[in-house]
Amino acid sequence: MFAALPLLGAALQAQATRSVRQRPLPEPQSQEPRCPCCGGLPLASLLLRGDSGHAQRYVVCSMCSHAWPVGRVRCLSCGNSRDLHYYSLAARDYLPPEPDHQRPHQARGAREVEACDQCHGALKQISLLLDADAEAGADDLASLALDLLAGEAGYARIGFNPLFLPGDPA
Repeated sequence: MFAALPLLGAALQAQATRSVRQRPLPEPQSQEPRCPCCGGLPLASLLLRGDSGHAQRYVVCSMCSHAWPVGRVRCLSCGNSRDLHYYSLAARDYLPPEPDHQRPHQARGAREVEACDQCHGALKQISLLLDADAEAGADDLASLALDLLAGEAGYARIGFNPLFLPGDPA
């Protein structure tokens, strides 16, 4: 029975995506914690280069895959912009020789978890600046070790991935 849950999640995701694409998109509200199209929870956030040349952050919906803009350094769950930590497996053993102020994201991992000390929420952040081939759903599944790292530090996911529903370890 539990083996069928990812298939059910994929079917629901496909139906939500089809449904959302058949109606006009709402005006983007840049601080919405839930999807403005379907009300779904976030899957992950993406960093990409904006028109100004600076990184912009978009959140991808776990159900309909719609992406909407949000503030760069802000917890999507509680709005906190101060006590945020970024966990990355790539950055643990890597120290850049010289900080490059023109490319501040170079020293960070392409896949990170943004963790908030205020609400103890965590959300994956995937940088298209460092990995142009990244995709929110696939990279979220491929970086489950980051979820474990955040969980060990006392943080819980803000959203979910309908293709992976963790079971009770007991």
